[in-house]
Amino acid sequence: TECGGDLMPISEVVSSLEDEHCHFVAEVVEIKTGLSKEKKTPYLRASVKDYSGFITVLIFDTKQRSGIEETKEKNEGNLPKKDDIVVVRGVKKGGDCVFAQCLSVQKTEVFDRISQLKNAKTKKTLEEVRD
Repeated sequence: TECGGDLMPISEVVSSLEDEHCHFVAEVVEIKTGLSKEKKTPYLRASVKDYSGFITVLIFDTKQRSGIEETKEKNEGNLPKKDDIVVVRGVKKGGDCVFAQCLSVQKTEVFDRISQLKNAKTKKTLEEVRD
């Protein structure tokens, strides 16, 4: 793809070279919108994490592209929120920042422990029995 083909951990993104394309999955820790100080450009800023670290993801609105509106469109009219699992495609900037072209919420249920999977299967089975 134009933004890289393989998912990478955040620790690898942080150690990537400036302007290197990156593609990773993370959990949203904090998200906010605002206006840049100098140009008064609208932006979205998300602090995200995975098992290997934290990084800041920025999306800007420009004359050529409305990054925030595109993000809403890709996410059924909503911006990602705290605790969402997101897929990020972008370009590494500075020490711990990614300028994102794509920030989309992962809708598929994700488990990070086998016990969660077992509990989900049991819950689904119980719901089927009730119906």
